[in-house]
Amino acid sequence: SSASYNASSNWAPQARRLLKPEEVMALSQREAITFIPGVLPIRTTLLRFYENKSLGLKPHWARRLVEATGVLILSTGVLLGAVILALATWLTAAEQQSWQGEPTRYEFNATGVEHPGGPGAVRRE
Repeated sequence: SSASYNASSNWAPQARRLLKPEEVMALSQREAITFIPGVLPIRTTLLRFYENKSLGLKPHWARRLVEATGVLILSTGVLLGAVILALATWLTAAEQQSWQGEPTRYEFNATGVEHPGGPGAVRRE
């Protein structure tokens, strides 16, 4: 006679949707569960406004002044750089134009020799 034995075990984690009452009771007094319609519950930490003096206040005016001064200095630097670049470009163009001067005109006389300066000009060597 023959005998056959077969055993199988399967384990899979499964998410729970609810907290047990003892888990809710174990939360600290600073922790809360926030329920928002259409959103899964959110575990949050409570902040008491009277314990945190800076909660809800705007940044200090001195910090904003320092940031604004930094922006002003940076903007002034960019403007100064643009003015210097424009001035350098203008001076370079003016200098190149002065080097070229008036173009030399060459014309041919009756002998076919080229003389600068136009008709009747004498070429000096």
